[in-house]
Amino acid sequence: MAYDHDKKVPMYGFGGKPKMPNLSSEKTLHCFPLNGNVNDPEVDGMNGILSSYKYAIQNSIFSGPTLFAPLINETINVA
Repeated sequence: MAYDHDKKVPMYGFGGKPKMPNLSSEKTLHCFPLNGNVNDPEVDGMNGILSSYKYAIQNSIFSGPTLFAPLINETINVA
């Protein structure tokens, strides 16, 4: 992550129903922040990346169908 000045990475999940304190849905979401923070999806470095995946796996229900367009559009917006 030497290419990034603040060492932060926005992390998104797709095709799931998050059950997080600040983000919960009965519907399948096709783009949601893995850290559960809709206002700031960024995490700090590699430890933040691994922690957000672990948190999301423990606090989400995998669901379908999987649609990639919302995630791709959000990536374009971030870039």
